[in-house]
Amino acid sequence: GDQSLFHKHVLDSVIVTAHGAKIRVEKLGEPQALIFQAETGRLIFGDFQSHALIHRVANIDDHPVVFIDCEVGVPQSGQFGTPDRSGAPAYVSEIDNERIRAWRMKLEPGQSVPSITQSGPGVRVVLSGDQFKETVQGAPDRDVRVQQGNYEWQPAGKTRAITNIGNAPLELVEFEVK
Repeated sequence: GDQSLFHKHVLDSVIVTAHGAKIRVEKLGEPQALIFQAETGRLIFGDFQSHALIHRVANIDDHPVVFIDCEVGVPQSGQFGTPDRSGAPAYVSEIDNERIRAWRMKLEPGQSVPSITQSGPGVRVVLSGDQFKETVQGAPDRDVRVQQGNYEWQPAGKTRAITNIGNAPLELVEFEVK
């Protein structure tokens, strides 16, 4: 039943639907609102630097909806190296454009993914799972307890691997700024 105020997006954004629900989206100046199901795990790139968006969003469902909206504060691409996770096939590329590259990763309990190096800064969003171990080059391993909707900043230059040490399948979405 909650609704946002009208607000303006002017920076490019990566938007992850962490908890889906039925929503109504009204664009300022347009007579017809859009009503649709925001699916959990949906990942989109908003090209708002070239096409600003003024809208408001209402949750018309009977449970919460959660969006993780990460604005890309770097004004243009080319600030960081080319993201490459080809050596870790569990990372499946979902978005690859001039501004960002985003992946989805799914691991069953006990599965792991080889080390990757974060080329540019980005964010990790948890869609499912309860715990994983992160091995970071030059730092002690850390056990991370998670729940749906958790997110974490990922700095450029970090080399890391993940093992699902939990009892549930782990699904993450990660992106890097180019």
